[in-house]
Amino acid sequence: MERSGLCMICQDQEANIAIVDCGHLAMCQLSRMLKVCDVDHSEVMWIRQSCLAR
Repeated sequence: MERSGLCMICQDQEANIAIVDCGHLAMCQLSRMLKVCDVDHSEVMWIRQSCLAR
């Protein structure tokens, strides 16, 4: 699966929130209140804002 860089929830904003528990970088700021990872359905306990070098 190729990484698009977009939020897996809204598919509009850049994914810049990493879920610390499972390591997935899949959400944007607007989706940060989710309690379950959309990739592997694990419980979200900690998140961290990230940025990717281009």
